[in-house]
Amino acid sequence: DRYLDLFRRMAASLAPRQGDDGFWRSNLGDPRHYTMPESSGTAFFTAGFAWGVREGILDQETYLPVVIRGWEALNQAVHPDGLLGWVQPVDAQPRPSHPRSSQEYAVGLFLSAGAQVYLLVQEGVITPARVETARLAQSDMLPPAALQARPLSDREHPLSGPITRFLHHQPSAECEPTSLSKG
Repeated sequence: DRYLDLFRRMAASLAPRQGDDGFWRSNLGDPRHYTMPESSGTAFFTAGFAWGVREGILDQETYLPVVIRGWEALNQAVHPDGLLGWVQPVDAQPRPSHPRSSQEYAVGLFLSAGAQVYLLVQEGVITPARVETARLAQSDMLPPAALQARPLSDREHPLSGPITRFLHHQPSAECEPTSLSKG
């Protein structure tokens, strides 16, 4: 019961932090810090919410729209070549994502979310009518081009300049571990 209570409290805290475009941002405490989408967290949360709804732990009326918007957002992040974009780099703090930035772990999370959403569809919980009612009219976080069927190009993003400068200053080679230790 302790863990289920924690799960419900976390879900109640995370759901309102979802952007109206279906994505969560890199900085959950300040979604305007990095306004670009972030796919790995979105996939993780979408999978968790979908599992919670399927298991009857989370209220279906409250959380099913969150799941649907999360899944639709993730599908917008998949490029025609199959790359899952908008994944922030691995770090100990929020970092900006980029349309074509990806990490292997995010693909696994995407597949987990997809598996849970698939089961909700198979069980008749997600229906076309529920998908339509879960959709919001327009995102205030992303430009209209981001909601088109084609992937958002680098130049179309409102923060393309800062993102490009950030990426330009990233090391191009792997960092070597140091001999320093905690202590």
